[in-house]
Parts: sequence; structure tokens; C-alpha cells
Amino acid sequence: MRLVIADIDWTHKTHTLSAETIHYCINVHRTPIGSTVLVSDGAGRQAHFELSSRDGRWCVDRVSDIATSSNIAPITIFFGLPKGDKLDRVVRQLSELGIEKLILVRMERNVVVLEGPRLNKRIERLRRIATEAARQSGRSSILEIVAPVDFSEALRFASALDHALFCHPTAEHSMPAMETEQRCGIFVGPEGGFSPAECQQLIDGGIQGVILGQTVLRTETAAIVAATTALARLHYL
Repeated sequence: MRLVIADIDWTHKTHTLSAETIHYCINVHRTPIGSTVLVSDGAGRQAHFELSSRDGRWCVDRVSDIATSSNIAPITIFFGLPKGDKLDRVVRQLSELGIEKLILVRMERNVVVLEGPRLNKRIERLRRIATEAARQSGRSSILEIVAPVDFSEALRFASALDHALFCHPTAEHSMPAMETEQRCGIFVGPEGGFSPAECQQLIDGGIQGVILGQTVLRTETAAIVAATTALARLHYL
């Protein structure tokens, strides 16, 4: 059993569980008192705890030293906002793959526009999905999700990376080989693809176009194929 408790205070050996965590442990998995569970803070630190109940509270008591580990690949996906529940699936799968960061980008052909309270609610939901996926997949830290940024800002983020790429079905080259410690960023367009102006901005910014195969992929498929290919090029697979 693995739990993610983002607000855990490592200075204390005993931590009271939230109602959500109690439901997951007790109601869903029927975990008995005295069981050992692995607790992560979602930021790379973890330790073994024993499940206990006292004074009407469910708690975990630390029974091992705190360890630091990482199984996260230095990959950032820059993603145009898709419609429906596609973004939920992308967040879940990128989390399972061990991708470090997802940056949502405002693009000309985005079908969805998120602003104000609707945006806050959507990002909160995505972070819950990422936390659940981290718990289930055993990743050492939770996928970082960055709320929608302008295309120009995304280009600036990408300029600081060792490799910056964008996926396009007419590109001439496949994804290049990379060194394990190098940071990679990959742009994936929305349902309608990148606009001609955006393609030119990417090229002018020194971002290399890459092809993911011989067929045209849906945006949610392209995000996962791009992430998996980058994992292989960085020797994480």
C-alpha cells in the first residue's frame, strides 16, 4: 500500500489521516490496523509507516528512516488544451510514465478556453488526478501541472531546456538521441494542430520539428507517444 500525503510534516513521527485517505485505506482497500504502508510526500521523500487507530482517529506511525528517491524523467510536455475528458487521460498517463511537468499552453486552435473560477476548478481536478496516479504508479513526485500560459511564454520556457521539439506530421526528422540528464521539452498541438504562424514561431525559436510516425495522431495520442519516445531517447526505457 502506497499513500501520497503532500502536507506531511516529517518532523513528527505520527500523522493523522485525512477523511479521503481513510476512505482509500479502510473502505476501498480494507487495510487492517498494524499494516505497513509506504508514505510519500509527492516531492521525492518517503518512509514506511504503520497504520494505527487511537482516540477515534486513524493515524500512521513512522517505522523507518526517511528516504529520498526519484524515478522522474526530465521531460516537459507543452500541450494545447483539448476538449472533453482528453486532458484527464493525458494527465493520468503522463503521471504513470514518470514525466516531470505538463505545461498547458494557449494556442490559436485550442477548442477549450479556461479562465477564472472554471480554470481554478479544472486545475484542481487535474492535480487530484495526478496525485491519484502518483499513488497508484509509485512515482516519487507528483506531476507538476502549470496553468495555461501564452504561446510566447511557453517558447521562453522551452529556450532554457537542452532539447526543445515540436510534433508535426510533416516534419522530416524523428526524435533525436539525448543524454539521460538532459532536459527535454516537447510541444504537442491541439485538435486542429499548430497554426502556420505558430509553426514559424517554433522554428524561429530554434525548436526542432519531429515526426512521431507515418500516421496522423490525435492530440491525446500524440502527447503520450511523444512522452514515451522521449523516455526511450533519454534511456529511461
